[in-house]
Amino acid sequence: MKIAIYDLLGPVGNFGPWDESESAFTPLEQKLKEYNPNLTAETELETEEKMIEDHPDYLQPTEGFAETALSYRRNGIVPVIVTSGSERLSELYLERVVEEYNSRTGENISVEDLVASENVHIVTESKKDSDTWSEAMCKYEGDDIIVLYEDSLPNLEAAMEGLDIEQGVHVTYDDSGLVEEGEDIVKGSMSEAQDYVENSD
Repeated sequence: MKIAIYDLLGPVGNFGPWDESESAFTPLEQKLKEYNPNLTAETELETEEKMIEDHPDYLQPTEGFAETALSYRRNGIVPVIVTSGSERLSELYLERVVEEYNSRTGENISVEDLVASENVHIVTESKKDSDTWSEAMCKYEGDDIIVLYEDSLPNLEAAMEGLDIEQGVHVTYDDSGLVEEGEDIVKGSMSEAQDYVENSD
């Protein structure tokens, strides 16, 4: 079986581009602090869930995710999500993607058409640790991981170390051209990366 792995935040959905020169906080962090000024690390996941439920428009489906996941499934490749979020967050992200995709295309796909629930995996340990990735993907041992999409380079490098992955993609939010960041790792948008991965097969 061939597999394509996605992180949730970034490759699937996002809260807007981040200009580090303007703010030390990511767009998600900024919105969370505005939504709950008393935010703590312990309440962060619950706060994000409630915030998206109250303000679904805050969450922007990442351009190209739905198209890549559907393309992979048509070609017998299994999309898998590995996230440090929660099951509810995964549902909210994927429901938002489906809603936007159906509205834009006139189609009527479901969440299961994108990523089967059995292929969404929640991790509680740091994704900067290669063992976290190995443990999360143990049920797929022996399968062929053709690509992994992550918006964090340290997480991506840990995954590349912990798993036998053919191609890693460091996901950005704009089409500014693919850039090689190391052996078997490229940086670019989801749509750019999809073309690259397909042409590399």
